[in-house]
Amino acid sequence: MPENPIYKTNLDALTHRFPLLSKRLESVDIETVGAINTKDNGICYVIQNESGQWQALTNVDNPILTAQNSIRKMEDRVTKGLSPAVIVGLRPGYELDIIYNHFESRLKYHEPFRHIYVIIDSIHCLAAWLQVADRRQYLKKAEVEFYWHEDINKIVELCETEVQRSHLFVPVSSLSEDHCNKIIEPLAELFVRREAEKNRYHEENQVYYNSISDEDLAKIIRGKSDVKPRLLMPTHATSTVVQYSARDTCAAFEKIGWETEILRVERDLSPWRVAKLINEYKPHLLIFINHLRTEDREIYPENLMFITWVQDSVTLINNKDTATEWNDLAQGLNPLTNKPRMRDLIIGYVEPILKYNYDADLLYQTGMIVDTDIFKKNEHNDKYSDKFRCDLCFASNHGKPTEVVIEEDLLPVVGKFGITLDILSEMHDELWRYYRAGKTCINYRELELRLNTVTEFNSIYEQLSLDDQDSIMQDLFWKLNDNIYRHVVLEWCDDLGLKLNLYGRGWETHSRFNKYACGVVEHGAELSAAYSCADYCLHLNCNERDHQRIQEIKACGGTIISRRSKAIDSNHDKLKPIFHKISLNQFSDDRIKMTDAEHKILNTFLFSTAQDLLLKTGDMDLKELSENVLTSLHRMLAKNLTFSGHNPEYLTFNTKKELADLIIERKTAIDC
Repeated sequence: MPENPIYKTNLDALTHRFPLLSKRLESVDIETVGAINTKDNGICYVIQNESGQWQALTNVDNPILTAQNSIRKMEDRVTKGLSPAVIVGLRPGYELDIIYNHFESRLKYHEPFRHIYVIIDSIHCLAAWLQVADRRQYLKKAEVEFYWHEDINKIVELCETEVQRSHLFVPVSSLSEDHCNKIIEPLAELFVRREAEKNRYHEENQVYYNSISDEDLAKIIRGKSDVKPRLLMPTHATSTVVQYSARDTCAAFEKIGWETEILRVERDLSPWRVAKLINEYKPHLLIFINHLRTEDREIYPENLMFITWVQDSVTLINNKDTATEWNDLAQGLNPLTNKPRMRDLIIGYVEPILKYNYDADLLYQTGMIVDTDIFKKNEHNDKYSDKFRCDLCFASNHGKPTEVVIEEDLLPVVGKFGITLDILSEMHDELWRYYRAGKTCINYRELELRLNTVTEFNSIYEQLSLDDQDSIMQDLFWKLNDNIYRHVVLEWCDDLGLKLNLYGRGWETHSRFNKYACGVVEHGAELSAAYSCADYCLHLNCNERDHQRIQEIKACGGTIISRRSKAIDSNHDKLKPIFHKISLNQFSDDRIKMTDAEHKILNTFLFSTAQDLLLKTGDMDLKELSENVLTSLHRMLAKNLTFSGHNPEYLTFNTKKELADLIIERKTAIDC
């Protein structure tokens, strides 16, 4: 057994996970391999020959630069996307160091750690690599796998049997191109085979969806066909909120007779996998949250109905160039019928994206779907009451201190424009002064005016293109402004001495709020209980719009309290209580009846809507008119849902005093 303790420790770790590869090291005399310094202060592996002389196994001149250059060739694919990396050869292993550290650094952005396949082509280099440093972080990491070069087909077998493993490998190596290509030839063959399959699936998918007329598709979607409608929803493991939304949406569709399928992606979503699933499942509708068809338009059949559900501010969507491309596709003619395509829509929080010139006729403002089988009123039994009872609860993953946010989340995206950490810190402090003075920024323009008071930022910002300005302001609004909007209210709660429960990630790291941190609660029964057991459920969002969280709390019978710095704009004030009453029906077993006066107001609205539609189009039969009026009603409902819990009036505050008055009023009512 070798005396080197580092080697022994590493060998034990290797043997535990990769015993066959470890067994190959039995043929190596560890005393005959070692390392020396190179000209660029790196290391070179050496081996002692039979005459006792040391010979170089790897680069003796510039191994560090060579590794950096090999990675630079694949930099775009390494830094963007979630494809697995293939490290060919440990010579001396700098590529593995760089790739591993990069993948590790992305964890704080909630990206999954990507697979790394390490291909060993020299048993002596492996022995030297194990000898010179502690390698346990690599050897124990589940996503890092080691293979002897002759066993590379095992990777192919894994990709064939495990659907989550992508075949879109990112090869990185310091070896010669010919030698590297020879080693990874089985992986290249897998890629070629899958690309051919993808193309075949796509062609078959095109033929299938081209064969379904608009009329037939409409019948299927409305449940008026012998064919049961099918929904497909892709979703990614990086966003738990989106996964829950997909789950609840599918549950809602299943209740009205649809079949549903969720395409859950752990890391990389390959076009092959999408095309294959569409070919096998043949959905009549695809809903993708926060993603447009135009991102990968070659994957999806042109006549597969594709709905983008905008649930967050997404830079790629909030973009004029993207809007132009999407409009061209959505408004184009169907080549088979020479009629306008009718199979692309955007729903959700669409008002913010109107300014980018998306076709407004294809945008539908909608609220979020909440599964009322999960979020519902529960009995305050001991199981939940002791754990979740509090004056005020707040569920949010925005617990990270804002000083950390500007360094970790903002600097990497705005630094390329010349905005330094010092400038960000000055902007950060200015916003905090503004909020602690009782002010808010609830739209991009208000934030822009406030931040332009920071001279150094303004001098950079005014020189940028309008698109770059817009991109920066989106990042600042949601990554910084939104956090401060939330945290300043929590400071008020702290000052008021409330029993505050904070659920979600990051609160335990906050120096002021960590005493309230209650960890992550299960999105479902536990979160429902947390809402039900709190006297108040706090909702904070700096654009002060409707949100899924509100619907969850309402379904649980919780009492919502939310900051409103400005009155809600509406041209239908008389309709608000009626819309509220209609919306409550979806959360109640008892149907809520309207008065004759309320019916009259609602009918007036419906008649006016029908009249406007006829004036606009001029040619519409009664059935089509009825459907369009119903759509308009749904839009108005989504736009005007109030923040109420049990009462038509929602509970809002804008100042610390107003918050205190609401809490005192509630406590007094409970005590009485």
